[in-house]
Amino acid sequence: MLRPVLLAAATLALAAAAPPPRGTLLLTEADLTAIKALNGTSHARIEAIRVAADKARQQQPWSVTSHRPEDTPAGLHDFYSEGPYWWPDPKNPRGPYIRRDGETNPDRFTANDRDLKNMCDAVLALGAASWLIDKPEYARRAAEIVSVWFLSEDTRMNPSLQFGQAVHGRTTGRPEGLIATRSFIWLLEGVRLAERSSGWDPKVSAGLKAWMRDFLHWMTTSEIGRGEGGSGNNHASWWTAQGSAMAIYIGDHGARDRMFEHYRSTLLKQFQPDGSAPREEARTKSLSYSMFNALALSMTARMAQVQGKDIANYANRDGVGLHVVARYLAPFLTSPTTWTNPQITKFEADKEHFAGLAGLALNKPELLRAQRKLGVAGGTAADLLSLLFEVTW
Repeated sequence: MLRPVLLAAATLALAAAAPPPRGTLLLTEADLTAIKALNGTSHARIEAIRVAADKARQQQPWSVTSHRPEDTPAGLHDFYSEGPYWWPDPKNPRGPYIRRDGETNPDRFTANDRDLKNMCDAVLALGAASWLIDKPEYARRAAEIVSVWFLSEDTRMNPSLQFGQAVHGRTTGRPEGLIATRSFIWLLEGVRLAERSSGWDPKVSAGLKAWMRDFLHWMTTSEIGRGEGGSGNNHASWWTAQGSAMAIYIGDHGARDRMFEHYRSTLLKQFQPDGSAPREEARTKSLSYSMFNALALSMTARMAQVQGKDIANYANRDGVGLHVVARYLAPFLTSPTTWTNPQITKFEADKEHFAGLAGLALNKPELLRAQRKLGVAGGTAADLLSLLFEVTW
């Protein structure tokens, strides 16, 4: 369980700082200006964002109510998912499922997971295009999609995740289910961009902020939510990253600073002085999970930086900070075969972008150069980050 996060002297100092400059979650105003200047240059990444936005305009809005599981206590508006690494027990086929780490069960219920990710990706593409290409119709469509998932009485998702990563015969919901809502970070990035367009409806912002405020309250006070924040591995890191994003979006500086303090006081305890994360390295996909964890740290540190707060350069009493984690993992981006811990799936370095975000947060050009050399693959988020990395330094 997550111990109560107290506002230490450092947190009070954060709260007393001057208001942050305008921007989005991950982009400063200077970044936005520099990226916008690339418009009209036949840039491949900008064209990819436009194509993704055009595709999103043609798709039907997603809803948590569109596909429902069978034989669960989850209601019509409850998000529901099943743990990916849980399987029927060959010795007891009708009994509780057993865990096979790193081996994904293809027969689990995935519809809400899939629709949530697709919805967030669509809003990011539409929001980015509405701002970057100056087309209000993209922002209007983004507002419609947000309204269906979060605001409409008939189709909205309840602001909780009580039924995430259920396991047959064991539990109807676990803290681990909150990993699905890390996509909210990109959703809110898209919304912040769409809000700059005349096509966006301010009433949608008001409704979304109310929903996110309720979800953040559930996430930080419920047994399941607090269990995720205190999990001691990548789940805690992503709990902090998405909590930071929600707090920033709704303008709750107290909640934001408590997330930043959780990063410093709790998340860094996962790591050894050399930057390794033993719980991630014990997994069957240990390199992937180590990078996944580092990405969550880097995203939180970058959001703090945009807010005018430096948590990236903080080190705990063991000397552990983001700089140590980045120094430990960066070599494996270019030489993954030198990783000696288990990795049962192929590691795709170009789908990792922790080095670029860490480079920005730590003000270390060498990490950014390494990221540029690798490239960034994987959809609109990758396109937007690639533009950010291009215009920086």
